[in-house]
Amino acid sequence: MIIAAYAGCGKTTLAANTDKCIEVASMPYARILPFVEEENTGKFEYEKASIYHVNNPIFPYNMIAEILEAEKRFKYVIIPSVRSVIEILQREYARTVILCYPEDGLENEYRERYIKRGNTDEFCQVFVDRMQEFLDGLKSNEDACHVVLKSGEYLSDKFEEIEEICKDIPITEVEQEKTDKLNQYIQEKKSSVWLEVHCIEDTVFYRVEDIDDKEEREFIYDLAKRLYVSDFSKVFS
Repeated sequence: MIIAAYAGCGKTTLAANTDKCIEVASMPYARILPFVEEENTGKFEYEKASIYHVNNPIFPYNMIAEILEAEKRFKYVIIPSVRSVIEILQREYARTVILCYPEDGLENEYRERYIKRGNTDEFCQVFVDRMQEFLDGLKSNEDACHVVLKSGEYLSDKFEEIEEICKDIPITEVEQEKTDKLNQYIQEKKSSVWLEVHCIEDTVFYRVEDIDDKEEREFIYDLAKRLYVSDFSKVFS
């Protein structure tokens, strides 16, 4: 079963406290970051929503492939409430998704959660200032199950409710043919890719032979960060 929860709802804590769950974060799949094996440790928490990160052109299908694989090993796969990911999982793979998000009016509380865990002002501008917009989008998803968190509540507080919901949902598996096709698509798209590195004033195009190569990923990440710092210095000096 897939649980898609809004930022700050306690995805990592729930996954860490029960062997029924695994968390699949979006950032390692949506952005080109170094050292894949370290990306889920919180090393990049303070960089979330940074504008110098380079988009991964395979996203969201690279993340979806990981979610479908994780479903084979865990009862619950916890993911962020990325609308494109949720819609593809529902539409193309017939997955049932439980949406978890805060009730209206909790922007200040969630801002405090983000600041406490080390998120940036840029992150808050996205997930606090646009919270109602995101929540309205989640609420409009009529094919999902919905769990709403009140003030002070986290996913862990709603886990028993989620388990009750899942009792009435039949367990289905994705056809092997579909997952094979997805993996083939990813293999084809990750090679010989031109990436756009956008900064404040400059745009650099860089061709990568294998988007999952560790050395390539680290180089792209460092290049984008250096260009951003250089542009920032020129613009605001």
